[in-house]
Amino acid sequence: MRNLWVVVLVALLLAMAGAAHADAATDALRATVESLQKQLTDALDRLKALEAAKAAAPAAPAAKPAPKWYDNIRLMGYWQARYEDRREVYPAGTPATDEFLIRRMYFGAIAKPNDRTTAVLLFRHLSFAAGVDIEAMYVDYKLADQWNVEFGRVYNKFGWDAWESSSKRLPFDRFAGLEGYRNGGIRGLYFQGPTDHGIYITRKPTPTSSIWEPTVHVGLVNDNFIGAENNSNKGYEVALRWNDRQSLQWGAGYVNGTFTENVGTPPVATSTDRRMLGLYVHRDPKPWGFQAEYIDGELFGSDVNGWYGQLAYGAKSATPFVRYERFEPTEGTPGDLFKAVRAGCAWQIDKNNEITLEYMWAERGDVPVGQLGVQWQTGL
Repeated sequence: MRNLWVVVLVALLLAMAGAAHADAATDALRATVESLQKQLTDALDRLKALEAAKAAAPAAPAAKPAPKWYDNIRLMGYWQARYEDRREVYPAGTPATDEFLIRRMYFGAIAKPNDRTTAVLLFRHLSFAAGVDIEAMYVDYKLADQWNVEFGRVYNKFGWDAWESSSKRLPFDRFAGLEGYRNGGIRGLYFQGPTDHGIYITRKPTPTSSIWEPTVHVGLVNDNFIGAENNSNKGYEVALRWNDRQSLQWGAGYVNGTFTENVGTPPVATSTDRRMLGLYVHRDPKPWGFQAEYIDGELFGSDVNGWYGQLAYGAKSATPFVRYERFEPTEGTPGDLFKAVRAGCAWQIDKNNEITLEYMWAERGDVPVGQLGVQWQTGL
C-alpha cells in the first residue's frame, strides 16, 4: 500500500514539473516574438527615414553632353520694315513719293572657338542698294586682359551716332553729318557704311579703374569703305571713350584720310581729304536721357561742321524722343545749311519687336525736306 502512495506522489511531482516547464517555455517564446517584433518595427522606421532623406536630397546632376562645334556660335540679326511718306525731296521739284520698303537687314554669326578669339561675320541689305553684301568680317583677338586687336573688315569707332547699332538708335536715321541724308542730297562721313578694311587696337580700363581712364581705340584703314583699295593712301583714327559705369558716356574722336572716287564724264579718279574731329555725350533714358554730338572737318573738298541734340524719356514700354540737328556740307556757302527736327516714339512690344513712329521736318537752304513714317523692327 505504501508503494502505491509513493507511485502517486512521484506522478504528481512529475506533472507539476511538466506544467512549470511548459509555462517557462511559453514565456520565453512570447519574449522572443516580442523582441523580433520590436526589431522589425525599428528596421521599418529606419527604412522610412532613409527614403525620406533620399527624397529630400537634390538629384545628382545629369552628365553634360560633350560640346559640339556649333555650341560656340551665336546667330544674331534684325531687320527694319518701313512705310515712308516723303512730303518733299531735294532738289526742288523732285516728285514726292511714298513707299513700303525694307530699310535695312542684318544677319550674321559670332563664333568663339576659344577664350581669346572672336570671329564676326555679318551680312546686310540696304534699301538703296541691290542684293546682299558683307558688311563686316573680322577677327577680334584678346592680346592680354586689357588689350585686343581687330583685323579684317572692321567697324569704325568714331563718335556715338556712327558707332551705335541702328537697332538701338531711336530716330530712323543717323545725324546727316555722319551718315548723310539721301532725300536731302547730303553725303556724310560714313555715307557708304560704318566699316572699312583695316586694323584696330583697343585698350580697355579694368573694372576697378578710375572713370577718368578711357577706352582707347587706334585704327589704320584703307579709307575706302568696303570697296577695293584704289589709292596708296591710308586713313587713321583715334577714339577715346569714357563712362561712369552707370548710364553716362562721353568721348572724342579724330579721323584723317583720303577718299578717292570717280568724278565727271568721262570719270576721273579724284582724291579729297577726309578729316573729322568729333565730340559726344550720351545718357541712357532712365527715365530722362540725352545725346549730343559736334563735328568739324573736311569732306569731298569742302569744310564741314555740324551738331545735334536729342532728348528722350524712357517709360515702361514707350520712349518718346525729339532731335534737332544742323549740318553745313559746304561751310560758308549761302543757302546750303541743312537743319531738321525729328520727333517720334518707339514702342517696345516685346524683347524682339519694336514699332517706331516718326515725323521729320527739315530744309536744305530754302528747300523743305521731310517725311512721315512708321517702322517695325524685328530682332533675333
